[in-house]
Amino acid sequence: MKKKLLMAMSLALIFALGLTSLALADQPAHILFTTDISCPVTVLVIGYTDPANQPGQMTSGSTPWTLDVYPSTSVTFSYPAAVVCNGTTYSFQSVSPGNPVTSGMADTTTTVTGHYLSPVIDTTPPVWTIPSDFSVEATGPTGAVVTYSASASDPDDAVSYQACSPSSDTLFAMGTTAVTCTATDTHNNTSAGGFNVTVVDTTGPVLTLPSNLLVTAPDASGAIVNFSVSANDVVDGPVEATCLPASASLFPIGTTTVNCSATDSRGNQSSGSFTVTVQSTVSGKKCRGVSGHQILEPINGDGSNVFKKGSTIPIRFRVCPGNGKPGTTSVITSFSLIDVIGSGTVKEFALAATWDVAHSGQQWVLTLRTDNLAVGNTYVYLITLNDGSTIQFQFGLR
Repeated sequence: MKKKLLMAMSLALIFALGLTSLALADQPAHILFTTDISCPVTVLVIGYTDPANQPGQMTSGSTPWTLDVYPSTSVTFSYPAAVVCNGTTYSFQSVSPGNPVTSGMADTTTTVTGHYLSPVIDTTPPVWTIPSDFSVEATGPTGAVVTYSASASDPDDAVSYQACSPSSDTLFAMGTTAVTCTATDTHNNTSAGGFNVTVVDTTGPVLTLPSNLLVTAPDASGAIVNFSVSANDVVDGPVEATCLPASASLFPIGTTTVNCSATDSRGNQSSGSFTVTVQSTVSGKKCRGVSGHQILEPINGDGSNVFKKGSTIPIRFRVCPGNGKPGTTSVITSFSLIDVIGSGTVKEFALAATWDVAHSGQQWVLTLRTDNLAVGNTYVYLITLNDGSTIQFQFGLR
């Protein structure tokens, strides 16, 4: 009887242990998907074995999310590459443990954590490198084209936009213009800079003056001399020029300096000068107490002579030093054609005339042959003496 009872108890224990073993075998393992950021992330499971030990279909869930799988099986998954959480974009970096993950024993939980990088928050705007305020000289009445260098850089990221207005290499009006510069980086941080450009006019007008003039006086009182002077300002255009002595004044025998000036509307003044040398044309054989060079007949002091082509012209002159007595030591060092009024050029006729010079009594005589000169022109000649002084005369040819 006792033996039958022990056998019955053994069979009951074996049956109970079998039931427990079967119950444990039916329990799944658990995979808990989480992240290290506060916002939920959708995890995509690509391959796994379900609790019934069958291939699972693709599935997904939002963290924290628990997936039941068969114990000790491989699970393949993926986290999104980027997640926007509370307006901030986070980038996926890694996962632990690795991918794929192996589930644990039945009724155990394996935690998977996706790690995301918190971005650096850029609040620094671009930095401008701009010139200090500067001035430029006007190049015309509308101002000047101004060139400058201005640029923006950012210590954290790239500059997506930068511009200045008015831009470099554009026309700036007279006076002061404010240049405004704006730059934006890739995180929409914006900065501004600026400077002033002043277009000024500090340049005086440009004077156009005649060359030094040499004229011949009809008598010992001197000569009325006419000349033309003009002035042009880069901003104002033509402006009035004044000279002292003025044009059409009586100039005495000798050399007089003519001083000219012009002023623009902003008070910028320019000045210049030239000389007028008046030589006398005292006729006769004596200096008559008048110093200077004397052109004698047949050349008129006013240059009104017109000779026939082919004629030989005697050019007579006297040199009277400062004491008003004739000088006999001066000699000609050069004789040249300096201007042709009419057709042709100086170069064309410079070698066309031949000449000889001689000294007779109180006169120097230069003989000029005109065979190769052209009719209808007025020819202007210059005699240079060895003391550096000059004599100018002219005549026409018919």
